[in-house]
Amino acid sequence: AAEEEGTGVGVVMLPWEAPGLSADVRARMRALSQNRAAFLSPPPPSASSPAFEFDLDASVAVVLEALSVDKHLERQRHTLVPRAVSEEAFFSHYFAHLHALATGAAPPPPASSAASSTT
Repeated sequence: AAEEEGTGVGVVMLPWEAPGLSADVRARMRALSQNRAAFLSPPPPSASSPAFEFDLDASVAVVLEALSVDKHLERQRHTLVPRAVSEEAFFSHYFAHLHALATGAAPPPPASSAASSTT
């Protein structure tokens, strides 16, 4: 049994796996990594959602798990860090957008070329 504390070993729950989310919200959260803008700036502040705090050091296990299961996320990171945004800002913005979607504070995504390809 792996009982090494602080090593990040164990089950990691990704934001879109949280209980209580609708299928639509889960799908929007999963699709977020295909939206380049989600990594370049945080979501607009919302009166209905408290400020989102992200600590990269404390979130390494979630970040690594997300990168391992989401190839779009991995591709965006390779493309944008460090040329367009720092690694910390990249993940901070991404997880802030996920948080906004999960709490219902995010508006529906703008109609884009990806919107017409829902299957």
